[in-house]
Amino acid sequence: MLAVMYHYVRPREKHLKYSHFLEMDEFRSQLDTLQAEQGAVSQEDFLRIVDGRMEIPEKGFLLTFDDGLKDHYRYVLPELVHRGLWGMFFVPSGQYRSQRMLNVHGLHYLLGNFGGEQVHRHLEGILTAQDIVQEYLERYKENMYVLKGQDDDEIKVKRLINYFVRKDRQDEIMDRLADSLGQSLGMVQEYYLTAEEIAEMDRCGMLMGGHGKTHAILSQLSPEQQEQEIVDSYEFLSDIVGQGRPRTFCYPHGQPYTFTEETKGILRKHGCRLSFAVGNRPVEQDDIASGSLALPRYNCAQLELIHQ
Repeated sequence: MLAVMYHYVRPREKHLKYSHFLEMDEFRSQLDTLQAEQGAVSQEDFLRIVDGRMEIPEKGFLLTFDDGLKDHYRYVLPELVHRGLWGMFFVPSGQYRSQRMLNVHGLHYLLGNFGGEQVHRHLEGILTAQDIVQEYLERYKENMYVLKGQDDDEIKVKRLINYFVRKDRQDEIMDRLADSLGQSLGMVQEYYLTAEEIAEMDRCGMLMGGHGKTHAILSQLSPEQQEQEIVDSYEFLSDIVGQGRPRTFCYPHGQPYTFTEETKGILRKHGCRLSFAVGNRPVEQDDIASGSLALPRYNCAQLELIHQ
């Protein structure tokens, strides 16, 4: 069974010339191929599989969408409804509380506007050695952000902000970075789903899940902070779609080192039936048998792996 991960899905925007996203024509082409070669797993059957009441089918696909982006309502939802498909959409909650873009997405926005070289240059003028957690430089030595189209400057900026900068300094550094480029990070209504859009997606049969409060790397937080991240996203969604929908979760950043067994325990405590990581391999019976709390997904940019 294949789970596929999407983020930005949209028509090309001329003013964001450096941004990375899946164009709608390519999205439609991927859906055509998945429907023809795999066939969709229904939401009911997927939940039966997760609960151990049904074996994983030999073929079948699931669609997942991270970050609660406006793209998912404007472009993805109509396409899925048109095809009779459903998807899982994982929504962070902190931006609605603060009315400020989350740092991970503010960085996407700045990089999309100005490119890696210019953003990196401005960031180097802001960061000091005291802003970096030296322990993390050693812990996260492996390559991240290695998908096609990203240059070295962009990768360095993402590693710095998302992994290496002290959590208590991230907001100020991102605000200073945006200001130095003449931008604002206050575009919550324009960038993310509204509560009304989330409710409509739920009514259309989509499954809305938690994605933390601030998109933080959970393994860098205390158990109490992790629980706050998880509970806040669940409470936000429950206020919109009610208490009766299955609780699901997607780990921010998603790599195995971004969550721990302790994280899984917190999810179980709060009634989570399944959670997704990344992995670029099919979901297998062992993933279900071990608790369904680290289900792997293919990145949509690497779907060619499926056909190898």
